[in-house]
Amino acid sequence: MIQRERFSPDESDIRIDTYCSRRPGQDSAVYLTHLPTGIAAWSGSDGTQAGNKLQALRLLAARMNAVAEGRFTADLWTL
Repeated sequence: MIQRERFSPDESDIRIDTYCSRRPGQDSAVYLTHLPTGIAAWSGSDGTQAGNKLQALRLLAARMNAVAEGRFTADLWTL
């Protein structure tokens, strides 16, 4: 089995936007954009902003890895 390098995005390369989620009065939904590639991910299912940020970071890393492995093209998840 071939081991491939896994991406872990540098937070200085990520724009973080917050939005109202399902819970009124809270900006707990998180939308992340990896600035060098334009790949984006969001999460709003957790009740906390920290939980949503962690989920979105995991999703962003998974998307970047999928692109690096050639399973998807970057334009699938870009703005």
